[in-house]
Amino acid sequence: MPPRSRLAALSLVAASLVLPARAAAATSSNWAGYVAHAPHAKFRTVRGAWTVPAVDCSIPRKTYSAAWIGLGGYHSSSAALEQTGTEADCRHGIPHYGAWYELVPDAEVPLPLAVQPGDKIAARVSVHGARAIVRIRDVTRGSVYRKTLTAPAIDTTSAEWIVEAPSQCDGLLGPCRVLPLANFGAMKFTAARAVTASGHQGVIGDPAWAASPIDLRATTLTIGDAEDTGDGTAGATAGGLSASGAWFTVSYAPAA
Repeated sequence: MPPRSRLAALSLVAASLVLPARAAAATSSNWAGYVAHAPHAKFRTVRGAWTVPAVDCSIPRKTYSAAWIGLGGYHSSSAALEQTGTEADCRHGIPHYGAWYELVPDAEVPLPLAVQPGDKIAARVSVHGARAIVRIRDVTRGSVYRKTLTAPAIDTTSAEWIVEAPSQCDGLLGPCRVLPLANFGAMKFTAARAVTASGHQGVIGDPAWAASPIDLRATTLTIGDAEDTGDGTAGATAGGLSASGAWFTVSYAPAA
């Protein structure tokens, strides 16, 4: 079964953001980046841009990384996640790149976009009722994919800008195992904005919601009856938000 995204697995709750310094970060076995959320808030759109990294495949093993924006999946009660992004993987020393969307709990769907390292990507995910609209554009190559889908489930309680170590899952409900994170170097998310269901639009650091940083740390995680230990100990760290609150960098953190 191919790698797929998974809901957040957080080990602590992040504090509220204080600009320009970074707030205390939550840690996750599979996510690194930022999440916008607020009590009782619902989001309808998330936007962001990034450059596809040139992944380091000098070590001949299978490693994986995904960069994406999405709605939902952050809270412990979340059962859905609507997202689109790119991947930069290593398979026996050879880099592989691609684009995809995923409506968790359904599996990832590869897209017919031939992305390459250095390509500038702009993406948007919107939700209207039970419909999810995904749009991802390779600005460098001028190619666009847009599709309106009926989602099996919807979660709009958070907005995310994330680098992820994908998971290998045994069926839609797991058990899941976090795969080794590929060395993507550093990635900057820019033009990051979200819109609430009431129409308020803002950057990640908008005072209308909390902006929680997340660091990826390989840990042992129990999912159902299975232990998810990952295959490597490399992680990733989210840097502080820019003064504008609209961009940040996620950096690969090699094993100590």
